[in-house]
Amino acid sequence: MVRQYYSNGYNCAQSILAAYGEEYGLNKELALKLAQNLGMGCAYRGEICGAVSAALLVYGLKYGSDQPNDELSNEIVFNLSDEHIKEFEELHGSIQCKDLLGYSPIIPEDLDEIISQKLFLFKCPNFIFDSVRILESKIEKTENKKL
Repeated sequence: MVRQYYSNGYNCAQSILAAYGEEYGLNKELALKLAQNLGMGCAYRGEICGAVSAALLVYGLKYGSDQPNDELSNEIVFNLSDEHIKEFEELHGSIQCKDLLGYSPIIPEDLDEIISQKLFLFKCPNFIFDSVRILESKIEKTENKKL
C-alpha cells in the first residue's frame, strides 16, 4: 500500500502515514493532509526524512495516549522512536534528507539536481522501504512482548 501511494505522487511521509493510519484510527484523507509538510525533510528543508517522521507518527497513533503524563505510553513511544531512528541511522548514516540525498532541497540549485538525477525515484523508495521494515519489526516485537 505504501508503494502504491508513493507511485501515485504522494511524498514519503504521506505514503507511510496514509497506509498505516487507518489501522490505528486516522482516516486516509486526514493522514495525507497531516503528512504533506513532512516530505523532503519537513517542508523542503532537508531535515528529518519524511519516511522516518511518518513512522514516528505511526508509533504515536498505535501506542500514544491522549492523557497527560501517561508514563507507560511515553516510555513505549519514545523508546520505539529512538530505536527506529538509531536503526535507520545505522543503515543510512543519517536521518537528514539532505544527507541521504546528497543535496539540500531548500537550495534551488540542489533541488534542481535532486530532480534532474531523479533521486526521489531512485533513492527515496529505499529509505521508505527501510523505514517501513523497521516500523513493522518494532511493532511486531512490541506486540509479541505483550502476549
